[in-house]
Amino acid sequence: MNDHVLTAPGNRKVSTNTFQSNLITMIDTVRAANAIPILVTVNYIIEGDATQYYYHRHPAAYYTSVGGAQVWLDSYIQIVRDVATVKKALELVRCAMPAMPMINSNSCVH
Repeated sequence: MNDHVLTAPGNRKVSTNTFQSNLITMIDTVRAANAIPILVTVNYIIEGDATQYYYHRHPAAYYTSVGGAQVWLDSYIQIVRDVATVKKALELVRCAMPAMPMINSNSCVH
């Protein structure tokens, strides 16, 4: 899920409006092909630090004002859930962490 990335503090790679519009277009395109859209949210990220994990590739300073990279990513994940609800798309809850079993739901997407 690369659309959520900040390219500088406050500078989104893909705006939330564009992200939402793109999801709706994908759902409509899949349905037009007589297929069923299934949206799956991404795994939790490990933020780490400048030497490893997420912040090794994406500066932590970009995410300070928004509560961190996971909080920022969660805002995009919520858009996926909201679109799934509105568009009545089949949704699967965020990919499982070891302690979290995968569950089916009526409101998740990727």
